[in-house]
Amino acid sequence: MRSCPICGNRKIFSSYFKLMDSCPRCDYEFSREDGYWVGAVIMNTAVTEGLFLLLFIVASIAMAPDIDWVTLLVIGAATNLIFPVLFYPFSKTIWMAFDLVFMKRLER
Repeated sequence: MRSCPICGNRKIFSSYFKLMDSCPRCDYEFSREDGYWVGAVIMNTAVTEGLFLLLFIVASIAMAPDIDWVTLLVIGAATNLIFPVLFYPFSKTIWMAFDLVFMKRLER
């Protein structure tokens, strides 16, 4: 993850959040049409909410029968605020890999 879907080069981000326009090794263009990154945003949101649901269920079971709702609120807020930021570059590279696989299948 965080690598070029074509050649595997790991130096495709100029900073944690800034993806280069193309791969420095194979020149694969990362920039696409408007709306291309919506899939990455949806993936980031879905993974974040899945993690939140898992943590919510585990914490609820661990605290049962006296559930501390403030603790669950803090866990939920922390999960939904911190995880998407940390997962952002991974969601972009995973989305590029999915797109590459889907486009190859459409070309057949």
